[in-house]
Amino acid sequence: MLFNYCGSFVVLLCLGQVTLQADSDGKEFILAFSYPDGPALSNLATASLVIIPNQVDTSCLITYTDPETLVITSLTTKANYSKVNEIQLAVDKVVALITIPADDSDSTILPDPRIFVTCQATVKLIANLNDPFNGWGDTFLVPSTKSAGTDYVFEFPPSAGTSIGYFLVLPLIQKEWNYLDAHVYYDGVEEWFNWWQYDTTQGAFQVVYTAKPQVAATHVISVVIRSTFPVMVSLVSPFASIDKQTPKLDYATYMPLPVNTYKCVNGTEDVKVTATTYTSNLYIASGGGFCNETFNLNIYSDDQTLDGSMHEVDNIGSNQINTTKSTFVGVSSNSDSLRATKFSGFKHDLNDANYFGSTLTYLPSLTEYLNETSQFFALSTKCHLEVTTEQTSTIESQLLIDSTPLQKLPHSITPISLPKYSYLSIDIQIKSYGIHTISLSAPYAATIICPDGLYNVKSYLIGFNIHK
Repeated sequence: MLFNYCGSFVVLLCLGQVTLQADSDGKEFILAFSYPDGPALSNLATASLVIIPNQVDTSCLITYTDPETLVITSLTTKANYSKVNEIQLAVDKVVALITIPADDSDSTILPDPRIFVTCQATVKLIANLNDPFNGWGDTFLVPSTKSAGTDYVFEFPPSAGTSIGYFLVLPLIQKEWNYLDAHVYYDGVEEWFNWWQYDTTQGAFQVVYTAKPQVAATHVISVVIRSTFPVMVSLVSPFASIDKQTPKLDYATYMPLPVNTYKCVNGTEDVKVTATTYTSNLYIASGGGFCNETFNLNIYSDDQTLDGSMHEVDNIGSNQINTTKSTFVGVSSNSDSLRATKFSGFKHDLNDANYFGSTLTYLPSLTEYLNETSQFFALSTKCHLEVTTEQTSTIESQLLIDSTPLQKLPHSITPISLPKYSYLSIDIQIKSYGIHTISLSAPYAATIICPDGLYNVKSYLIGFNIHK
């Protein structure tokens, strides 16, 4: 007897292409949804997970702690390959409400905000928090727990209010209690330090760290975390604004990656490039004070394509690059594998200098690019896919979106020129909601960005590999 097996492993042959696993994909994930306990969430607010199986249909177990009863709740869901699998969760059960102190930075405990997702097969996981009535929200890639680390360095984006934001430490479950300390810096000077002993069992109270200086708008605020056990981190800037104007504030969140602490000087050139179509700032982090070396990087732009400009990178994360005066920015360093974060907004008119909305995404190194075919989720019919890849004369026919060549899709191209590298940033309009595929034989990075109202934009990196 013959059966139709499209839906199991033979679906790869039926669809004619294979999506490859990225290091950010996996079977186990930890994340958190959160919002400051002040401006009330509307009844239209939603919190959802989008599960994108890598190759085959699968099932996933989602567990979280009820903040009122402290009871661990579980649900099992199926996720079908190449289909939209958006799981709506109860906002009052999974969105942690964060109390921000009246002044200065602080830390406090709260009911376990962690959401654990365990799947039987490899998946990509996207999280979406949205309040359409109040006009804010964001979407972020949830890296698998393979990306967890012990040391983090990151910086908060500019804010329109006096509350810069907060970060949640999301520990992996361990057998014993462990230790973590967090250092918060204002303009390069340590302002605040705190040390916690962690109970990592599911359901145990966890810690949130807030940043609220007296004169927030004038401060660069960065954070260094040192831990004795692997953790994930959720950074939230609930009132982010590229130009610090209150009418344009937006909720921005993402999960930063740990810094490289085991290879302080590896002698290998580390390069990151991006167009500035949507990006206003880059935040650069080095090894976080775990190396004694001085870290330097070269910054390349429209008027600095040959030699670049040399900059020293401090080890506390207070390193910003304004990208608004160039069509592209390239960063290279031989002294460390630097972490970089893009702070972006949307331009409703690309000829307009103004950005609308705020979003944070990881900027991968060239060695962390994806390969071949990947899936991504478009949240609406007005999204753009920003693809960065090596320059080639055949890119118009090589790059495929849902098997359609680039030359048949609405797009624009920005050249990126460094002394030893020639890249392209390709802005592709994605006009349909749902799961899509991108195929390209050359390595590439891809970020989806979707406006969702005048001052709200959502964006996420569709995946990455880990710098080896």
